[in-house]
Amino acid sequence: MSAAKDKALVKMELLSMVIGTDKQQTNKNDDRYQLLSDSKTVQQALKTLKEVGNEVLYKLMEDYFLNCLRNGIPSGIQREPKPGDLLEIFRTNYSYWAVYVGYDCVVHLAPPHQHVSVGVGSQKSARKDTALVKMERLSVVAGNDKYQVNNKHDDEYQPLPPNKIVQRAFKEVGNEVFYKLIQEYFLTYLRYGIPGSNQQEPKPGDLIEIFRRGYSHWAVYVGYGCVVHLAPPLIADIAPLKRELLYVMVGSNRYQVNNKYDASDPPLPPSRIVRRAWKLVGKMVPYNLLHNNCEHFATRLRSGVPRSDQITNALLKLPSLAVNLMELMQ
Repeated sequence: MSAAKDKALVKMELLSMVIGTDKQQTNKNDDRYQLLSDSKTVQQALKTLKEVGNEVLYKLMEDYFLNCLRNGIPSGIQREPKPGDLLEIFRTNYSYWAVYVGYDCVVHLAPPHQHVSVGVGSQKSARKDTALVKMERLSVVAGNDKYQVNNKHDDEYQPLPPNKIVQRAFKEVGNEVFYKLIQEYFLTYLRYGIPGSNQQEPKPGDLIEIFRRGYSHWAVYVGYGCVVHLAPPLIADIAPLKRELLYVMVGSNRYQVNNKYDASDPPLPPSRIVRRAWKLVGKMVPYNLLHNNCEHFATRLRSGVPRSDQITNALLKLPSLAVNLMELMQ
């Protein structure tokens, strides 16, 4: 298995090989937990044999991994979820969501006011409009609140394999995302990917071309299964800028990633494209089929240069169409 600087490999080796020439001591003292019996500790370890050969985020460290083996899940936790499960935590007036990644750890979106709290991925500066993806102990995140495993969309969508869900969650730790995604939106993407799509997953900042009947609709992919696009006009020449799930907007149509203008119009950095897109969500803008349509909007976000080949090509065909029409009328 290839090495990665942020990953650790779960291995089983002879004690003498692990220790080498170093000294060892037994350490059973941890007042924070109720120790399992020796037989239950062994059973817990045997369950973890299936982890041998897997890679885990190194920031979990041995402490998280071994404490979970030795002590089990803290008494405040109702029952241990399975890796990849979505957890609904019941706060006073709302539900808070997280994805369980094993060893009493969850990955979740910390709201802006929680950026300063301790946890993996807590070093970035806080912004009022962003959430920070953090990994913390389930017992810490849940606190005294009750929670339940709630994979409520499993009947509608096929979840990804648990190890893939966990790996996807690990990759997000430490990232800042636009807070309007909300927790459940973000975690649903981690568990299911882009529902209903067997195509290659786009990258943030990619232009998406959706093939409608007779024309193409364009959008910008902003991550977590979402796109931002210029929707059809609501009244006269005014159109809304909307954020939608890619699979919802595509419907039964096909789509493709099409960054066809990159050779002539170098794209902006993906993070800047995404931030520009998020800031425009919900606004109403003038719509003009010839000068400010959905393709103009998407290309302007990606490179700063508005382009629309389908309009240009249509205008070039007008003279020949007019000639054909005149011939038919003769």
